[in-house]
Amino acid sequence: MIEAVTFDFWNTIARVPPDTMTEARRRAVAAACEECGVEVEAARLAASLEEVGSSYQRSWEAGDHFHPREGAEMLVRALGAEGAAGEMVAEAFLTAGRTAELLPAPEIGAALEELRRRGIRLGIVCDVGFSGGELCAACSTTGACSSTSQAGASPTRSATTSRRRRSSKRRWER
Repeated sequence: MIEAVTFDFWNTIARVPPDTMTEARRRAVAAACEECGVEVEAARLAASLEEVGSSYQRSWEAGDHFHPREGAEMLVRALGAEGAAGEMVAEAFLTAGRTAELLPAPEIGAALEELRRRGIRLGIVCDVGFSGGELCAACSTTGACSSTSQAGASPTRSATTSRRRRSSKRRWER
């Protein structure tokens, strides 16, 4: 008898529309730079964000952890932001995606509800990428993914062996 089932969060339970996170980071960092008086050309910002994404991707492929804070620090250095301005830019980068729209997978709510009805325990495995886990946690606590919170699912941070099979574009979007 099956007692428990685990699901990967990103691109299994939920996803964000393409380019949502990239654009949210670009807008947030640009606004922080403007507010702090850090002059940065759009092309430089885009290239700097792309380099952070590439570094994240290389770490992912090597199986090494790349903490979002490392990406923020890398971006701050690339943009030449210092002191309080650097802190604001880093915070903008780190929090940019917290309000992104989550799109639950078709019929995921019904599937999770049926598993719950059968008494099967659920687990959500998520490497969270650069999202910091807020979106994953919000899905399970607000009911955005239907019965995940009711079914006893608890978002956890974990690397999975299947992660290398996903496209790099989807991974960076987290």
